[in-house]
Amino acid sequence: MHQLTIISAEAEHYAELIKQANLPDLSVHAFTEPAQARTQVSQSDILLGLPAYMAQAIREAPALKWLQSTSAGVEELCAAGLRRDYTLTNARDVFGPIMSEYVLGYVLALERNVLAFYQHQQRNEWVSWDHYPYRRLSDLTLGLLGVGSIGKHIAATAQHFGMRVLGMKRSADPVEGVDEMYTLEQRAAFLPQVDYLVAVLPATPQTEDFVDAEFLALMRQDAVFINVGRGSTVDETALLQALQQGKIKQAVLDVFAAEPLATDSPLWQQPNVLITPHNSALSFPEHIAAIFVRNYQRYRRHEPLQYVVDFKQGY
Repeated sequence: MHQLTIISAEAEHYAELIKQANLPDLSVHAFTEPAQARTQVSQSDILLGLPAYMAQAIREAPALKWLQSTSAGVEELCAAGLRRDYTLTNARDVFGPIMSEYVLGYVLALERNVLAFYQHQQRNEWVSWDHYPYRRLSDLTLGLLGVGSIGKHIAATAQHFGMRVLGMKRSADPVEGVDEMYTLEQRAAFLPQVDYLVAVLPATPQTEDFVDAEFLALMRQDAVFINVGRGSTVDETALLQALQQGKIKQAVLDVFAAEPLATDSPLWQQPNVLITPHNSALSFPEHIAAIFVRNYQRYRRHEPLQYVVDFKQGY
């Protein structure tokens, strides 16, 4: 009998969904806090939950064979010094559509001046239609910094609106839905073309502070930077300076180097910054439970699991 321990604020929901699948030889235990789960964790060969919770749990799980993350990012579990003698799988192919909604929602809001019109509405002011000109999305270029499964979904959604889509990653191999690909070394050719740059980078040692002052200096002054990847990939001091000095027009930030964002961070008061609390793509239990069910069936048959993480790469 396999022992599954779930640690999540929505643990009961996860447990209910997994039990509904009638998986054989599986005992399911649900906890909302890591401290509550210690005894059961020590007896479990399978864990499911947030990497932040799991980083502690794996220290107390001698029987652990497989851990299913409820998120795509697993940097907490790939940190130096943590054990790696188990199979780690993350969540993929579920966040792309949700993040696409977030990204294109903000692109549309900015292009159509939604916030400006709302401010006029609060003052009962009718403004002339030509007071806030806007552009057609089909005349704009969206650049993707990182073109994994999430980036591909964002590309497809942008192309639905007629946007030209460029991508940048380690290799320039063609990617479906992306008009042109560039390598990391070709940033000087890539960045000046982009109206909206969307960062979807994972947190790894190689991506830390990847978006720095030198990188930002290559962007156009009318460009908008959107980060839905990880906060550690951006030098926030350099980004703030670029925004203050008008080197880029705007930033939409969903992730930060330290979360929650400190109340005294100058980013809060920067007028050309829009902040959201790391909610561009939530982990819906229905999606994650479905991944777990498929992987458990593979696990029992001793087949390779889906979405296995390379600890060295960090994703």
